[in-house]
Amino acid sequence: MRHGACVVWLFVEPLNWWRTANVTAQRTAVDWARQVQAVADHPRYRQAECLTLVCNHLNGREYPPFYLAFPPAEACRLTQCVQPVLTPQHGSWLNMAKAELSVLTRQALAPRMETQAAVHAQVAAWAEARNAAQAGIDWQFRAVDVRIRLKKLYPILET
Repeated sequence: MRHGACVVWLFVEPLNWWRTANVTAQRTAVDWARQVQAVADHPRYRQAECLTLVCNHLNGREYPPFYLAFPPAEACRLTQCVQPVLTPQHGSWLNMAKAELSVLTRQALAPRMETQAAVHAQVAAWAEARNAAQAGIDWQFRAVDVRIRLKKLYPILET
């Protein structure tokens, strides 16, 4: 770990105004698998048949990390209940968690903190307050916006 650096893991359920965040020293495929396991085992999701996670293209978010991090039975369980969906390359702006991460950064992480424990405490307090307030994400996405941002993918029709 670089001095003063850590990783904030943020999982957001935008339609129910809920998020969970955690802080670790590094971001490896095994770390990702452990974070996903914690979400899958959260009381909120234990009864869910399938969890769909929209993920950025970091550490190859597919099933092999589960097999690196856990015994085969646990890895198999997670591959059956977790479905990672990768945002399109150059399309991470589609990920609502990024909008929420921006809010977290501005509201809770602006001042430098001395320890990972201090960051963790600040992030946990922020998530708890946002959840209690049922703070939603004002994310409006229209087809027109896609056509502007991804104009090279849409043919120009001449009439």
